[in-house]
Amino acid sequence: MANQPFELIGLLTVNGTILEVNQLALDAIGLEKTNILGQFFGEAPWWTHSPDLQEQLQASIAQVALGQRIQQDVTYISLSGISNPFTLSIKPIFSESGQVIFLWVEGYIIRDQEPQINHPNLNQEIEPEFQSRTRHLEEQLARKQLLANITQNIRQSLDFDEILSTTVTEVRQALQADRVLIFHLTSQGSGIVIKESVVPEYPMTLEMMFLDECFPDECYEHYCQGNPRIVLDVFKDEWADCLAEFMEQVGVKTKIVAPIVQMDDNHLPRVWGLLIIHSCSYYRQWQTSDAELLQDISNQLAIALKQSDSYSQILSRETHLRNAFENAVNGMAMLTMSGHFMQVNSALCQLLGYSKPELLQLDIQDLIQPQELGDYPNCVQQLITNLTSNLQIESKLLHKLGKTLWTICSGSLVRDSQGEPLYFVIQVVDISERRALEQMKNEFISSVSHELRTPLASIHGSLGLLASGVLNEQPETSKQMLEIAATESERLVRLVNDILDLERLELRKIILHQQWCSAALLMQRVVELLSHTADNKDICLVITPTTHQVWADEDRIIQVLVNLVSNAIKFSSSGSTIGLSVLTQNGNTLLLSQGNQQASLERGISASSHVLFQVKDHGKGISADKLEIIFDRFQQVNGSDSREQGGTGLGLAICRNIVQQHGGTIWADSELGQGSTFCFTLPEPESR
Repeated sequence: MANQPFELIGLLTVNGTILEVNQLALDAIGLEKTNILGQFFGEAPWWTHSPDLQEQLQASIAQVALGQRIQQDVTYISLSGISNPFTLSIKPIFSESGQVIFLWVEGYIIRDQEPQINHPNLNQEIEPEFQSRTRHLEEQLARKQLLANITQNIRQSLDFDEILSTTVTEVRQALQADRVLIFHLTSQGSGIVIKESVVPEYPMTLEMMFLDECFPDECYEHYCQGNPRIVLDVFKDEWADCLAEFMEQVGVKTKIVAPIVQMDDNHLPRVWGLLIIHSCSYYRQWQTSDAELLQDISNQLAIALKQSDSYSQILSRETHLRNAFENAVNGMAMLTMSGHFMQVNSALCQLLGYSKPELLQLDIQDLIQPQELGDYPNCVQQLITNLTSNLQIESKLLHKLGKTLWTICSGSLVRDSQGEPLYFVIQVVDISERRALEQMKNEFISSVSHELRTPLASIHGSLGLLASGVLNEQPETSKQMLEIAATESERLVRLVNDILDLERLELRKIILHQQWCSAALLMQRVVELLSHTADNKDICLVITPTTHQVWADEDRIIQVLVNLVSNAIKFSSSGSTIGLSVLTQNGNTLLLSQGNQQASLERGISASSHVLFQVKDHGKGISADKLEIIFDRFQQVNGSDSREQGGTGLGLAICRNIVQQHGGTIWADSELGQGSTFCFTLPEPESR
């Protein structure tokens, strides 16, 4: 069989498309080569007489494409209509990497009865043509594979730097070039080699900077249109004669330049860079197909560059949004449609007392007060049904420690491109302090109204009696009514003055005029001011001698001491003593009273940094539950006692503000039936 003459010799693609066939096989069916190239081998005219045979050939081609070799006996119909038995062999042709790249077809007529005739020139006739055609197809396949690889890299990677590195290496290897580089044109008019692949024999140009990379206008326009350029002798390149010396230094003889073109903000083409291939070892005759391939690759790099820029912009926006979300002052969260926390920021965690991992295990429903849970589905439904684009409600949320937080929750719904709901974004603002201030304001108004009502009622009653004439004949009683009206008017004036004074202190509208003052003189001044009041109740004011100096506003500290001593006089019994003192103990913790040493230890007030004033009485004392609140507005130990004594309920609140503005602290220690000690500290500067 090996000596039988070949009647059919052909070359197919791996899919069975006819690439080449010998003339003898064409003559047998009376067709020209142009009529059959590009057809599927299984559907060629040799086999159209048998659909079954066509199916067999289709299956055989598929097997050979997988690397198998097929030989089978078939029949074909000649031009004269004669059926001829035929042995057909199809075998794979492998690339260097072991991949099937073509299929080789051989066929010959079976002649058992006739003498065998040899055609020694048949293979010799087609072999050169076949070899040339095979090389050409292999080159085409390699180039298509190169372009496919680069395109795949671009689709699979968003790392533009990695794409450029891979491209220069693969292009150099595939085209067997000496150097491939990418030259980037900067916005300042300079240029730099940013990627390079070069054989070891030639110098590297990577990171070489060209400070004034100027192209002739016609050259730049040529590149802007996306046209490559073949230079068969770099020393005769009219568009780049200034580079002749550089080309000689790096050993370049011929080159291809393919521009990487992008659109600028005005939608005009600009050359971002150049993909350049060098031949250094000889004057290589680059073909148009080489330039077209290089330009196709440059176009893919332009796509990758645009893709990378878009990704960078998206990444930048995402980073900006993520930072805005994370660093927002108010609590922020993303919730699933069922209310589960997807993402939370630090402010929300701090507000609610949870760590991020803890909060991400919860639903928003876990934090809503039970009595408000019924409103949540209605809010969600309003957002889903587009009744509102965003929602804002006042809600009470549960802190991790169990306390209730007053908040304003703002929510919106994020949808996908088809309008389907994705997740909720909520913002949580803590208004607990505002609610507390509103409550304080309401209580203050209520307290002021109450405090004003009592003296006004007295004034109104007294003046009413006088105006009615009922007391015309009772001059003593009339005088008493006038005294009541005058006393209550004075009380009203004090109340209004105290309210205004306290307001100015809290708003920091009162400026302290601090200077060095003698603590002893401050206490002496207070005793002088209140000695008449103390004498009327037979109370002795005793000052403990001291030489200490304090840095303070003299008038304001006297105001504090007067208030504290006045209160002590009001609530002390006749014949008792009130002591005024300043204590220091050279760096040791100051002790307030024998019964309250632990309290002073907890406060840790150091005599080396603070001066401690004390006003000590032996009156009724104050219950423990009142010791903290007596410094609040209108908080009095006994309201009836205070009214009898003419107090406004604002004196200690004013004292606290004055002391705090000095940087000090004020408090009281007391035992019922034993008396009270009011204390305040003033910071002592390190040096005078």
